[in-house]
Amino acid sequence: ELDGEMGIFMNDYFNLPVDIRYDEDGRELVRSTAYSFSTLSKWISQSGMLIQNIYEPFTDADEIKNSPYFSEMWVEYAPKFRRIPSSLIMVCVKN
Repeated sequence: ELDGEMGIFMNDYFNLPVDIRYDEDGRELVRSTAYSFSTLSKWISQSGMLIQNIYEPFTDADEIKNSPYFSEMWVEYAPKFRRIPSSLIMVCVKN
């Protein structure tokens, strides 16, 4: 759900746009690039590693406020972040 609407909110999962955030002077602060799970797992396998575990942690509102990559909207959407993971953690070991 996004603003009361249900649906898919990305046009192409395999070609997601780069998310770039700028400061007040127009300088790039943060660049976030999303990759598919198949791409990530391929890179891990090609590097000679095995995925040992995968975590999809939820985020608390207090943690959001301390994030270096912050948006006021994240505080508003914090209850949804408890239902939809905002990050993926893969624990890998050398094969």
